Amino acid sequence: MAKLFNPDAKGQYVWQVSRLDDKSRPPKTLYASDSSSDWSRTILKLQHSPVDDHGWPCGRYDEEGYYCTHLPPIPGSDGARSLSRYVRHPAADATAKLEYERDLMYQRHGRPASAFE
Repeated sequence: MAKLFNPDAKGQYVWQVSRLDDKSRPPKTLYASDSSSDWSRTILKLQHSPVDDHGWPCGRYDEEGYYCTHLPPIPGSDGARSLSRYVRHPAADATAKLEYERDLMYQRHGRPASAFE
């Protein structure tokens, strides 16, 4: 699954996809990001097929880098409520940002021995 905080993915949409060459049934679900909210304009379509048949990205990173989940329009609604929207994931908070920064530190310097105790 996508990380709950990733400043490198600001403004990117997260798509639920499977590889075109995946012969397993059902195909393995992957999560990939792309800057487009329209499947026909993503670079993913060259090597992946969408898993979600509704045509919506399953999530999006906001301008701060926090993961937001997609809320589809309510069936039969009209007006402003018929618009789909992205809402920050409940677990995407300051803790997610700290975990991201911790992982970066571990990548740069190696995991300290005390982390395994």
